[in-house]
Amino acid sequence: MKTAQVAFITTIALIVSALSLVLAPLLAHADFQPNTIGFYPIWENTGFVEPHRQVYLGTNSAHFGIADVAQVGVEPINFLYRTPNAYVKFKLADHGRWHLGAQVAAFYLMNGASSAFLSPMYSSRLDNPDFAVTLLPVSLTSTLQVSDWLDLHQTATAFTTLTSGQLNNQTYFGYSVVAEFKTSGHHSVQLHAAEIGFWNHDFGLLGASYRFANTWLDAQIGYFYRMRADGTEASPMITLGVRL
Repeated sequence: MKTAQVAFITTIALIVSALSLVLAPLLAHADFQPNTIGFYPIWENTGFVEPHRQVYLGTNSAHFGIADVAQVGVEPINFLYRTPNAYVKFKLADHGRWHLGAQVAAFYLMNGASSAFLSPMYSSRLDNPDFAVTLLPVSLTSTLQVSDWLDLHQTATAFTTLTSGQLNNQTYFGYSVVAEFKTSGHHSVQLHAAEIGFWNHDFGLLGASYRFANTWLDAQIGYFYRMRADGTEASPMITLGVRL
């Protein structure tokens, strides 16, 4: 791994640690609904799965919990962008405050879908004007409940592109970390960081978001910076979901 990438990840880890200490006195115990999906698509996730027979319907995911060990679903908004998709997420381990899961997903970009697909969601800036592309992200994700007021979510992802068109079939790797500071009531503030590509660096990610979650409503709004070799992009994000 290049020195710059190591320095980037180390700096983010130090910032998260420092903020944890600063915010600790301001935070209180909260009866908080666990987050079973990530906020920044593909690259972020959590170690939790949806409870048995629980239905979640949202802009970022529509999924169903199975036997407290798995959830299956789709990302609804991507169907509007000519990108059928589906995923399954499994609980691998659940030891007290530590939760480990794995997710396998598939996205099928129909001809020309890259012109509409939400480009910040994936690493390669691909273009498929007259051929289809299959995207296969596989993630290992964990959540450590450090305390009653802090959850630390980490996700490692292998992102593979498959096509017979004019693109290389290859795999990108990414790592993300999210520190979720749970305040009183049903509110949390999250700090986001990620490195996508590593030795084939594509972009680094920094962001912050606010989340409201109770037994039936889950809403989140945030702002992200994507740092590439050719410049920095910034954009807001918002998701809204309900549990039935």
